[in-house]
Amino acid sequence: HLYEQKKLWYAATSHYELALQKEREPLLLQQCAQAYDEWADALKEQGYYEQARLNYQKALEYFPKATFYGDLAEIYCIQGDIQTAIDLCYKALETSHYAFDDYINLLFMIHYDWKSSAERIFELHCQWGQKVEELIPYVYIRHSNRIESNRRLRIGYLSPNFNAHSANHMLQTFIAEADKTYFEVYAYFTAPLADEKTTYFQSIVDV
Repeated sequence: HLYEQKKLWYAATSHYELALQKEREPLLLQQCAQAYDEWADALKEQGYYEQARLNYQKALEYFPKATFYGDLAEIYCIQGDIQTAIDLCYKALETSHYAFDDYINLLFMIHYDWKSSAERIFELHCQWGQKVEELIPYVYIRHSNRIESNRRLRIGYLSPNFNAHSANHMLQTFIAEADKTYFEVYAYFTAPLADEKTTYFQSIVDV
């Protein structure tokens, strides 16, 4: 555990495995799996995707945790094996009983699957919305805005991706094409570093 705290992943996993040879306690299994997963995270950040994939798989051998399936799915997505990535996302959902983060991973990766129809993607997003509604208590709050049919409707976007990010290709399209006769557009940038793309977004919104 000390090696794990110091981020010495190889030493940590080696010592966990030695301990497991003597006694396969559930706690040790989880700690060994966690060490492999965090070691894989470090490898992924350095671009060693194949080594990271093997370590994520090793983590799952010790302890089938939903987040480990999600981490492995991300590696397969990076490597271009979208179908395997999506299958792993479904496995993560089954393991976590449809936890928020695991559902978000599926919704993200399904857009890379050319075999998934627009109808299927829409259906998954609707299912996600239903899950959110079930988990969040419904409280009706009357809005204080003016009820006038002839005024512009205010639309606000909150995102850390109003900069040089792949997501802005989608964002800039429907923000730039919003008819300013009917819509007043607000954008709230939540990332610390702005760039030329941020300046562009500032030019196409009202505030």
